[in-house]
Amino acid sequence: MDEADALDEVVSLLECKYGPERVVLEPSLDADQGVYPDAAVFEDEELTVPFLLVEWSSLRTGHRTEKDLREVSEAVSSTDAEYGALLGPNVRFIFSGSSPAFRSYADFPPLEGEVTTQRRPVESEAELDFLISRCMNAHDEIRRKHSSYEHDQEVAGEFLESLHLLIELRRQELPADGEVDPSVIDDVYVEIEQRHEWYESGEALDSRLVSSTAAVFNGFDLGRTEDSVLESLFEVTHNEKRGGAYSTPLEVARQMVRLAGTEPGDLVLDPAAGRGTVLSLAAGQGAHGEGVEINSAVLRIATFYVDLFDRDVHFTVGNFFEKDRFQDPFDRVIVDPPFNMRLEDVEIPYTEGRDTLISEEAFIAKGLSLLEDGGTVTISVPSGFLDNQRRTWFRELVLETFELRSIVQFVDGPLYRHTSIDTAIVTLSNQSAAPDHEVQYAIIDSPEDPEVALRHAASNIDEGTAKSIPQNQLESSWDIRKVVAQRSVRADLEAEYANLTHLEDLADVSMGNRPENLLEKEHEDTLRYLSISNIGKGRDRHGDRYIPRENTKTIADETCVLIATIGDYTYTHIPSDPVAPAQDLAVVQFETSEEALVYEAFFESKLGQRQIDSYKSGSRISRVNISDLREMLVPNFPTENIQSTADDIRSHRQRTKELEKRQKELEQEKESLDREVSDFLSGGDDDE
Repeated sequence: MDEADALDEVVSLLECKYGPERVVLEPSLDADQGVYPDAAVFEDEELTVPFLLVEWSSLRTGHRTEKDLREVSEAVSSTDAEYGALLGPNVRFIFSGSSPAFRSYADFPPLEGEVTTQRRPVESEAELDFLISRCMNAHDEIRRKHSSYEHDQEVAGEFLESLHLLIELRRQELPADGEVDPSVIDDVYVEIEQRHEWYESGEALDSRLVSSTAAVFNGFDLGRTEDSVLESLFEVTHNEKRGGAYSTPLEVARQMVRLAGTEPGDLVLDPAAGRGTVLSLAAGQGAHGEGVEINSAVLRIATFYVDLFDRDVHFTVGNFFEKDRFQDPFDRVIVDPPFNMRLEDVEIPYTEGRDTLISEEAFIAKGLSLLEDGGTVTISVPSGFLDNQRRTWFRELVLETFELRSIVQFVDGPLYRHTSIDTAIVTLSNQSAAPDHEVQYAIIDSPEDPEVALRHAASNIDEGTAKSIPQNQLESSWDIRKVVAQRSVRADLEAEYANLTHLEDLADVSMGNRPENLLEKEHEDTLRYLSISNIGKGRDRHGDRYIPRENTKTIADETCVLIATIGDYTYTHIPSDPVAPAQDLAVVQFETSEEALVYEAFFESKLGQRQIDSYKSGSRISRVNISDLREMLVPNFPTENIQSTADDIRSHRQRTKELEKRQKELEQEKESLDREVSDFLSGGDDDE
């Protein structure tokens, strides 16, 4: 429906309620008015006393919405009309008062008699978002007027708390019209604390914030609003409606619940519950939710969601890793924890008595220990956890003991907007993997919309149509993208070469030197310090630097291939003279310069580049670890063929240089001829 048709429909509604004689399109209300509302309803048939001013808005952008609302609000104030209305796609806001202190109404008010306290459900996410913005603006205005009130760091939390208090006021049938009495708010806190033993009210919220929220939501009944609309409230964080601390994005939480295989009647634990989004969604599917959260202030918001949806969720305030006992084993553990927290002196099952763990290891291990047989742990982890060498012991332990059910891996497309770290969602089952068990997976590479891509991946895994890989082929790495790429390259290597071997069987592989004791000028008994910027295609950022030979741990010469990997690029270099390679270079030292030349040619080939790429890891800037480089499969060229192959490579490179030189000369000659044509066309020399 276009704007003209929508406005016609609005006018028809107004004429039906008030009579066509009182409704005027684009009324002229004041000789000095600069803004004309789309329609007006007048109290009198002479059309002199405006009663209701109506503006239709496309609401396409936040700026357009605020502009249209401000204009109709100003028109209401300047004409002394009693009511205004902003209508748009899926939004119907009928109000009295002026911005930002609006009071909403469920429907168009009657011309005569008092407006009833009738309320209607919020009918769409767009309408709820609109109301949230009105409250946020009103709260901001209160803070500006009362500078002594300093609570603006938790704006979103205070809005949600004010909405919670409003729901309780209505539930207890306490007065919520006009200015809400602070003593009444104190009574409401007591009631919430008595109902939820984990709830700690803290400092009472300013009654002015509660009053403004009550006014904005005056015409709306959240208790009759569909859950699918109200779930938008999960994403109210700070001054914007999108992920933040202690908040799992709604769609991410929904798909984690799905990947866990949650069913009605399940007992579900979230050991880092935060605002309780995961547990509320699981309980919405008929599960019982148990949450542990260390931050009692965050649980005030979680309690609001419990009361809003009336779902079966219970919380405990405390540290999950210090909580020894739970009443019953769980069917599902679902957790979106803080990443890479270091935990010391904690006793966690299955961790071989290690005193220091990272949070991902601890949540997985303790989560698995609390499960029923066949229960699942679903956890979000940084993608680096899937292949980090320091975590190898843990991944091997888990694969030996448990079933890895699924992995959703993001590459170059962070799932969370507040971080640039790539994420993976891993699901494990508390049972041993059968010999033929297949791990379902999805690799989501550079997604345009990560949440849509996650929904699609979770759907495929849930329906059993996702790609899969035998668990016994994962060995120490859970990096599916890397494992799949290596399998593909290995198949091509086996088809191309008769024999393959690990690189460490042919050469010594080591890391270069740390940038210590570097000199700007060359002196006696120094070596040039060679880094990736010296051998890459880009500009040399450092210029020549030198290091005393006595401080050099690794020296490279013509028997060495230097390999630099960063992001999408891989560079190789054989030094003609001894150098001190930097620590960002891998040093692969062969027995002879001929071997070095042959293997450099392999590394530069398409297949060699694919092989190196398949070993890259890192969620931000991918590189190849030295240990992985040692294990990398390469052709085992026959010793007797090395010399002749090296000679062929030198001849080929020399011929290539000659052709490149000739090509450059031809390009210069062509440019010269092109200039002659221009001279001909412009008249040229008189002698011509």
